[in-house]
Amino acid sequence: MSTDQDKHKVEAVKGSFVRNPTKFHDSISTSPDAKYPPEAGRYRLYVSYACPWASRCLMVRKLKGLEEVISLTITGYRLDNLSTSNSKSKESSKYRGWNFEKDQDKESIFYNPHGFEYLDELYEHAHPGYRKEYEDQGKRAVYSVPVLFDEKTQTIVSNESAEIIKMFNSEFNSVCLNPDLDLEPKGMVSEMNRVDAIVYP
Repeated sequence: MSTDQDKHKVEAVKGSFVRNPTKFHDSISTSPDAKYPPEAGRYRLYVSYACPWASRCLMVRKLKGLEEVISLTITGYRLDNLSTSNSKSKESSKYRGWNFEKDQDKESIFYNPHGFEYLDELYEHAHPGYRKEYEDQGKRAVYSVPVLFDEKTQTIVSNESAEIIKMFNSEFNSVCLNPDLDLEPKGMVSEMNRVDAIVYP
């Protein structure tokens, strides 16, 4: 059965940008047996200002009043070895994702608790052998933002922006400043999904 996403799928053509599939799809939930409950101070959001999909997570975090609930780290502006990022050759191993700024002031938006130099280190820390899993399949590893990281278990909860914004909207209402704000009203869900399938295939 085809979906709206299937109908609007972007075919890879030379010179075009093709979004890579994301790997981490766990959920933060208010369910009593949830693996990841919505606790204030437990999670950290990693984003790049250059990524529009990551930026929508920043918007929802702000609108829902989650700044004091979910910590934030902004990456640097460099994507070193980007020319090899879509290569299946050994050269693709040089790709490491966004860099981190060397700013260890805990009040800075660039602060990253582990002191990592590049985003690939965060992925490998959370999921040892991450790069090798891709390379064993003849693929290049994907080091994308946003990343929603659980600082308690040192695990990536999700690196899918569409899922993260839904969690921010509905699962943190007990601890956010604007619990009555619903950014996904029931009467608009169908239309929102239709548009999203076009702009985020």
